[in-house]
Amino acid sequence: MQKATPNLGRIPVIMDMFPGALYIHIVRNPYELYPSYIHLLSTLTRKFGMQDITPREMEDGAVLMYQRIMRKYLAERHLIPDDRFIEIRFEDLREDPLGILERVYRHLGLNWENAQSAIAAYADTLASYRQNRYPDGEHVRRQVDAHWGFAVEEWRYRP
Repeated sequence: MQKATPNLGRIPVIMDMFPGALYIHIVRNPYELYPSYIHLLSTLTRKFGMQDITPREMEDGAVLMYQRIMRKYLAERHLIPDDRFIEIRFEDLREDPLGILERVYRHLGLNWENAQSAIAAYADTLASYRQNRYPDGEHVRRQVDAHWGFAVEEWRYRP
């Protein structure tokens, strides 16, 4: 499945289109995701929007979109057979990419030994990568707690 958040809300369709596919869901801390998601949507709206939208309208839309997609995903993820599906935390992948990817490969029945050296070489090229940082604070915490609390609870995140 391609990396596209809306596809999380289309599990039956994706499974029908790609029988036998393997699924990896990378979970992100909602408190870190929120400002990043707002930034992404703001950038896309500025560049590709056909009408003006206020920051408040954009933020309200982002909150609602995440709620709908994630609630649908949580209701449907059980449809994917366990041996073809794994969830991992983004933070864990960032901290221990080789260890987490080995766990993913082994869980999905893929040959880790064949892929390990290429993955390690690629991981080495990312050593200087720095993830974007966005302002957080009380507003982000209130918004996440009020609207995305179900995700915080599901994946046991903390502010």
